[in-house]
Amino acid sequence: MLISDWVKIKWHYMTKEHYESKGYPFTKYGDEFLVRVRDLTKGSNVLVDVKCGCEECENPYLKPMTYNNYNNYIHEDGKYYCRKCAIKLYDYENTRKSKLKNSVSFYDWCYNNLSKEEADKIMGRWDYELNIKNGKILSPKDISYSSNG
Repeated sequence: MLISDWVKIKWHYMTKEHYESKGYPFTKYGDEFLVRVRDLTKGSNVLVDVKCGCEECENPYLKPMTYNNYNNYIHEDGKYYCRKCAIKLYDYENTRKSKLKNSVSFYDWCYNNLSKEEADKIMGRWDYELNIKNGKILSPKDISYSSNG
């Protein structure tokens, strides 16, 4: 969620028409003026203060980010989430699949880098009850090598 309501920007020839159409009186190029954040151009690189929209976020107040980046990471529910919460809430499955697609699974790594006997021994010790994430039981084929899930 946006915390900033107003920000200071400078008059620029590329955005003059936009801000005049929003009712801001032009002074001269380079002059600073206050703008409501909602009136910024969508691609603006002005820094705004944001807060993670997740109620369980461990660190909800985030460092300032550009308004452009903020707009790019608004979710379907209209909220902005920090990376950690976004992955937890929306993207765990996609991230896991992407890691596996771009790397090697723990299962494949074991059989490609260890003797068959060693790999069989490790696979035999895999504890499926300890490897549950978001209610899904993960096998060695679901885990990318050198990641934590």
